[in-house]
Amino acid sequence: MKTKKQIENEQIKAKIRECYQAVHRIYGYPRITAWLRKKYNLTINHKRVYRLMKELGIQAKIWRKRKYFGKKEAYVVRITI
Repeated sequence: MKTKKQIENEQIKAKIRECYQAVHRIYGYPRITAWLRKKYNLTINHKRVYRLMKELGIQAKIWRKRKYFGKKEAYVVRITI
């Protein structure tokens, strides 16, 4: 027999899966926590969302960092004396 907490966790897992699919697997646990608060008005701890996501085996896509090719120093082409 499942406890009240286990049943509640199953319901939250379904909502986490729904969010994860809706945002194309981009959101991590902090954003999913905020999404659950906003959409379902759930007061839920981020650590619990993290644990449930680990149990589901889902995590956010992590984008590779890009090199920054910003401003470079001006260089001297020719000096006239």
